[in-house]
Amino acid sequence: MTKPDGATPLFLNQAKVHQVDANMNKITPAANTTVALVDTEQAGLDESILQSNPAYAEDVQSHTVYYSIHMNPIMHDAGVKFAADIINGSLDSNNLSTFPVGSFELKASWISIDAIKKDKRGSYFTTTASLSTDGGKTYNPTERRYLECTF
Repeated sequence: MTKPDGATPLFLNQAKVHQVDANMNKITPAANTTVALVDTEQAGLDESILQSNPAYAEDVQSHTVYYSIHMNPIMHDAGVKFAADIINGSLDSNNLSTFPVGSFELKASWISIDAIKKDKRGSYFTTTASLSTDGGKTYNPTERRYLECTF
């Protein structure tokens, strides 16, 4: 998934893998960006926003950690069908249905490149993101480059 498909990791190739929100709605990053990040979407059960440790940052400031969700068309299409079948009553919400073989979902965390010391940045994949500060309604290209930290 992280192996380059040309110059970009496969999971960021929108023609082959969809970026989605938590409700499996497709997200299209803004022009000249490869990933869309939302300032309010965080991992975990509460509403806390994960911040980096400023002691490790080049600029000695804390930075927000963002997350993205990616899935292939096989999983996306099956999920959409499961949801429709549950809504129309043809599939019970408590069921044993499974996603087809070949389905995958990948979640990645991202942080501003400024959160990493310059001599460590070469260990990370960097890209330019579009960032939403209004809960995913609009996305604007950022001036900063973002590092993909974990999957």
